[in-house]
Amino acid sequence: RSRVAPVAPPRMVPSPPAAEERTRILVVDDDGRNLLALSEVLNDVAEVACANSGEEALRFLLKEQFAVIILDVLMPGLDGYETANLVRKREQSRDTPIIFLTAINKEDAHLLRGYDSGAVDYVFKPFDPTILRSKVQVFVNLYEKTREIERKAIRERASVEEFDVADVYGDAHLSDPTVAQGPLEHPLARGRKIAKAWWDAR
Repeated sequence: RSRVAPVAPPRMVPSPPAAEERTRILVVDDDGRNLLALSEVLNDVAEVACANSGEEALRFLLKEQFAVIILDVLMPGLDGYETANLVRKREQSRDTPIIFLTAINKEDAHLLRGYDSGAVDYVFKPFDPTILRSKVQVFVNLYEKTREIERKAIRERASVEEFDVADVYGDAHLSDPTVAQGPLEHPLARGRKIAKAWWDAR
């Protein structure tokens, strides 16, 4: 007497992708006028989050990821160098690029201190909007490409796992000839059974 075929595992139907959030960048400056100017310049490159101190910037970095940080050097409390050192010590933010924004002279000693603190570039005040936008755009593009590679890897891994489930289900059907093959039989199992019957009939 045939047994009832087991119900096929439900096929995971991906939900429609949500509207993709804009890439975010973090701008840190204790002068509100500079924050406003930087936001106006960079808003067409990415979404801009503003922090008016090193402490506030670190709180932002506990909760979010940013493509790049624009960090003023001279600030009360934690200055830019100290803030950059703390950013680099934290696991979730240590790889985030930092561009220092400064009105300090361009002597090598100041530049080297910034690079030692983890900066990848400098922009000097008064800044040229075109140059700043171009520098930030490079890091935004790199961040977005990296995220896309990560998303693609997740999609491919999910596809492989789904195929493995179907493969196991098909093997279970073929290994038990007493299982009745009803309309719920997995297509992969049906295909294998047809191929096996053809081969046996040769």
